[in-house]
Amino acid sequence: MNKRSNIAVYNHFVTNKSDNVSGNGWILVTVAAMTWGFDIVFRSPLTAAGLDASLIVFGEHLMLTLVFLPILIGSRKQFAALSVQNWLALLFVAWGASAVATWLYTLAFVYGAPLSAVLLQKTQPLFALALAPTMLGEKRRRLFWPLAAAALVGAYLLALGWISPLAAMHGAGIKAGACAIAASALWGAGTVAGRKLSQALSPLTIAAGRFTLAMPLLGLTVAVDPKSAESISRLTPVLAVDWAAVAAVPGLLGMSLYYIGMRTTPASIATLAELAYPATALLTGLFLLHQKMDIAQTAGLVILVIAVHQIAVSHAVETTVEGGIA
Repeated sequence: MNKRSNIAVYNHFVTNKSDNVSGNGWILVTVAAMTWGFDIVFRSPLTAAGLDASLIVFGEHLMLTLVFLPILIGSRKQFAALSVQNWLALLFVAWGASAVATWLYTLAFVYGAPLSAVLLQKTQPLFALALAPTMLGEKRRRLFWPLAAAALVGAYLLALGWISPLAAMHGAGIKAGACAIAASALWGAGTVAGRKLSQALSPLTIAAGRFTLAMPLLGLTVAVDPKSAESISRLTPVLAVDWAAVAAVPGLLGMSLYYIGMRTTPASIATLAELAYPATALLTGLFLLHQKMDIAQTAGLVILVIAVHQIAVSHAVETTVEGGIA
């Protein structure tokens, strides 16, 4: 479970909170971001062993559904009071931003370098911020578009390097990059939908509904895909631990620490703390999985991180709505 499939950080990029730090919440946000960076360590052995992406995501959601089941049961009245519009938003968060997005993200591990797929998730705020004015009536400032363009250039270099778009269409990296970007776009759209839902449901209640409602779609995908049944034979005790760790470490642990830490952490500080995510992913990919990045990819990562950070600190989108997850 990738960070982006669990938690929306959209609130950091658009709210005008005070920069006065209260307590040590930023430490928890930093640790949470570090746990998200370890997703690559647990997910990549599963895809490398030949486990089907649909099966991996199904098992991941099943474990999280069981964990959140008590919250789901305790929130029955809240779900019963939801409007049709909110139910549609929750269904999109569950099917689009959770089931399909996590499947695409996992598929990116199959097609290309897992490290690039993980780092490309830094593009998620771009999609959330681009959709916010239309869906939430929020205002973009002039700085948003040039910074967003720079971030997309960085994402392209990170995914494909110096290859021209025409040549990239015939390369293997285009599939991995396309899957990772598509997942990021769905997570970004889910962030906006989750922000709207936050007016009716608490963050943990949204998470409980999200994982549970994703199960029928994921179960159907596994049932109709013969590769899923075949790939389960490749599961070993070691891989089973990795599978559980995908849901437990970057998912449950990271999300819990994040929520606790954000209670006392202002947006500008949280944005800096979250840089621990790409930094940890990069270090684990390079030193634990022995993956490599060339000069073009390194330049792309630097451009992407700086552009997204500048969008955050410059308050590129103004809002009067508080809260929101996806």
